[in-house]
Amino acid sequence: MTTEEKNNKEKEALNKAKDIIKKLNNGEDFDKLAKEYSTDKATKDKGGDTGWFNTGDMLEEFEKAAYNLKKGTYTTTPVKTKYGYHIIYKTDEKKKPELKDVKTTIKETLVTKKLSEDSALFYKKLEELRKEYGVEIHDDKLNGDFNTYMSKLKTSSNNKNK
Repeated sequence: MTTEEKNNKEKEALNKAKDIIKKLNNGEDFDKLAKEYSTDKATKDKGGDTGWFNTGDMLEEFEKAAYNLKKGTYTTTPVKTKYGYHIIYKTDEKKKPELKDVKTTIKETLVTKKLSEDSALFYKKLEELRKEYGVEIHDDKLNGDFNTYMSKLKTSSNNKNK
């Protein structure tokens, strides 16, 4: 495809998106228009519904436009991404949770991440908890497996620190 053909195709797509926005402005139904004009196979049959998404799930330009919309509104100009032009209609939005409601989950996530990144810290914490709570393993096989696991953790952490 020549540069001129590409430019013409892009111009055509932009004009089509602008025409759809005009139809929306005239009161036509977004769902119906998306089913008729969308080229996105994943959302076309659902009337353009992408479902809920979080930051980082979509392309930056798309997210920025979507997050700036108020519930019940659509983009008044086409949003350009590497996939083409989009018209975004925000049907609903999730209420952001209060920090007090997600604080524990955030802490647990950060601790889990840190422990998975640092086996030495994990090894030390396991040893600390075992001593603090007086955990003794009386089953020989289980004790052997635990000791093997701890040895591997210790070796792994020593190798990472070299």
